[in-house]
Amino acid sequence: MIDLQEVLTKHINVLQGELKDNEELLLVLKKRLTKKELKAFFGIEEQTHTQELLSQLKCDEQRLQKLYEEAIWKINQERIKQELVQ
Repeated sequence: MIDLQEVLTKHINVLQGELKDNEELLLVLKKRLTKKELKAFFGIEEQTHTQELLSQLKCDEQRLQKLYEEAIWKINQERIKQELVQ
C-alpha cells in the first residue's frame, strides 16, 4: 500500500493544514471518487503495469489518463480538500 499522505501532498496545489491518517484519507477518496478514478489513481501511483490497468478498467490509454486527471482535479476541489485535512 502506498503512503497516501505523501502522494496527496504531491498532487494538492494549496494545502492548508495537516492531512488525516491514511485510513481516513482512503475513506474520503472512496467516498468522493468513482471506482474507476480510484483504481486509475492508485494504479498509476503504485506504478502498476499499464496493460494490467487497462485490462482491469476495460479502457484505452487515453481514457486511463483522463480518469487519472479527473481524480487529481477532484482532489484539488476545496470541498474535498477540507475533508482530507484534520
